[in-house]
Amino acid sequence: MHSHAVCRLMTMNSIFRKKLSGEAQQKFKAAMDCENIVQASAILLQAGMVEDAIHLCESNGNPVEAIDIAIKYQMYADGERIAKAVNRPQKLAEVYQVEGKLEEAAEVLLSIKQYDKAAKIFFKIKQFDKAAVLYAKIGQYMNAVMCYQKSGNLAKQLEMQVRAFEADLAMANGDIQATSVSRTMAIYAAKVYLKEPETRSKAIEILNKAQALEETAQELEKEGQHELAAICFEADNQYEKSYQGYLSVGDFENAYRMAQAAGNTDLEIATLKRFKKYYKLGQKYIEAKRIDDALDALKQVDSDDPNYVNALELQGDIYCKKKNYSDAVTCYESLLWQELPDEKMCRIGYKAGYSYEIMEDYDNALRHYQKVQSIDASFHDIGATIKSLIEKQERLKQDSLKADIETGETCDSPVKPKSLSDVGDRKRRSVTTGQLPAGTRSRGRISTVIIGDTEVAAIGSDRYKVVEEVAHGGMGVVYKATDTILMRTVALKVLSNKLRDNPVALEYFMREARASAQLQHINIVTVYDIGSLNDGNIYMAMEFIDGKNLKQIISQTGPFPTKFLLQVAMHACRGLQYAHDNGIIHRDIKSSNMMIAKKDKTLKICDLGLAKIASEDHNSTQAVGTPYYMSPEQVLGNEIDRRSDIYSLGVTLFELSTGVLPFVKGDLPYKHVHELPPAPSTFNPQINPDVEAIILKMMEKKPADRFDSCNDVMAALKAVKL
Repeated sequence: MHSHAVCRLMTMNSIFRKKLSGEAQQKFKAAMDCENIVQASAILLQAGMVEDAIHLCESNGNPVEAIDIAIKYQMYADGERIAKAVNRPQKLAEVYQVEGKLEEAAEVLLSIKQYDKAAKIFFKIKQFDKAAVLYAKIGQYMNAVMCYQKSGNLAKQLEMQVRAFEADLAMANGDIQATSVSRTMAIYAAKVYLKEPETRSKAIEILNKAQALEETAQELEKEGQHELAAICFEADNQYEKSYQGYLSVGDFENAYRMAQAAGNTDLEIATLKRFKKYYKLGQKYIEAKRIDDALDALKQVDSDDPNYVNALELQGDIYCKKKNYSDAVTCYESLLWQELPDEKMCRIGYKAGYSYEIMEDYDNALRHYQKVQSIDASFHDIGATIKSLIEKQERLKQDSLKADIETGETCDSPVKPKSLSDVGDRKRRSVTTGQLPAGTRSRGRISTVIIGDTEVAAIGSDRYKVVEEVAHGGMGVVYKATDTILMRTVALKVLSNKLRDNPVALEYFMREARASAQLQHINIVTVYDIGSLNDGNIYMAMEFIDGKNLKQIISQTGPFPTKFLLQVAMHACRGLQYAHDNGIIHRDIKSSNMMIAKKDKTLKICDLGLAKIASEDHNSTQAVGTPYYMSPEQVLGNEIDRRSDIYSLGVTLFELSTGVLPFVKGDLPYKHVHELPPAPSTFNPQINPDVEAIILKMMEKKPADRFDSCNDVMAALKAVKL
């Protein structure tokens, strides 16, 4: 012992002996002489000298004994101090525990990696999450499960249940039978995981390890959780059972996927039928070479369906394969009314042209081929196709002419020109439709202009004095104006500057003037004049109607009362019958093209820009009109007659009697050709049943099933019982 330690010990020995009685002094001295600190401290404790005993042990290199004495005699501060001083964390934790400072004790144990002891203390003081973390750290997953269950942390509880099972399975070398308790807990966790899409793959993995996919699926099925059962059956490769589960919850996509996985074509077809997936059904029938069934399915694809365009094209392709080119054309023509990408427009247009060509309708074939060429001149062999078709047409003309000569059916006299413009064509070779003739400008003024195929002299711009603008649209502007020569109010329609050089617009403008000029009837707007002002504006002067069109009126009032509706219908029929009797088909009858005069309530039919005149044979099958009102034969570009106007008037009366049009969504041309219109009473239960029957007869798909004339419509209207 070092001299200074010996010195200190002798000093302490002397101090402690003075506090002891005689016999105790002798014993203490003897223990100290033998350096038996434990015995010496025991003598001090017997004498009630606790602090001295602690001090003795601490000072003589026996801190553990000092701490134990401090604990035994509840001298906790001394125990803490000594344990910290000599860095004895385990003894410090012991002091904290006895002292009741359990959290501090647990933290100290945690610092020295005494996880099991720390976990038990955390559990005791109800810090379950901390206890669970430590139990999981040392692989005591069941204890961790219990702790998380106590804390209400379900997510971690389920995780520990799975880890407990995995640990047991590893310990049992894969023997499922040896893991019954933890397996049950893992299956429970998996069933919870199944409920959330993001954890389903984890659930399937657990059930697969637990060899419990089928039993879990059956349990879920009994519980009425058919979708979850289906997921488990699918993972267990029991596709038809999975199919039934998905089917019971109306999950088409997954049910169909299971039918495919099962390789059961009949099941696939039944599923597609059940869920009315007609486009896919059609494709499936085509795969199965059931062409007629495919056609029936594709016909049921609604026009609002995203696959509608593809379905209709496929129908056309099937008709072509069946060599039913007429129906193929109907499908393709309907599609060409849609807004389609250029590539698809070209493809369908080409198919339509091909079908027409097979049907020997070369004009329509050429029309479609040329449309394709205008979109994409490099599409397939379009250039060569057009050239070949034109050559074919020329050969047919030559063959026909030769046949006429051989039969003696040729004309002996030259054909007379249709108009003076034909005779003077050579003189005006530099003039093109809609452009000013060369050399006619003088001081910025125009002397003549070509409208359609007619040269019209220009007049002074002071002939008509504009009062106000009354309407405007794509074709131009309509003004209320005064004819300063005849001193009458007129409606002055001035063609838009953008359309002056548009031959189609100029043709329609002249067509309207000519058609109207042939008709002088109280129910048809009268055209007074057409021409050009010397400032270049092309105009048409018409009867001015102070009133509103039917579209404006219906939007303000709603469905017309029966009596007013009949009055409107009778006036419209009278005007149309007169036009038809004079060989003119309007081709654009609609509510916005009929006006009611404010003064005498007379109906006036206007806007004959699309009218077909019987004496004309060009463009006779061109599909023109307004899609909401067009007859099926107009849609298809077929030959039309008066009954086409009757159909459009029927659509207009439908609108006036209900406030809505019969077809407003989806592919309008297709609906006009193929779908029956809804009953007007669907929208207006108050409609007169006789009027409803008349409207529906006017809108029959086949012209032969409609009224034969507007006179017949008027006869039916007069028989309506009010």
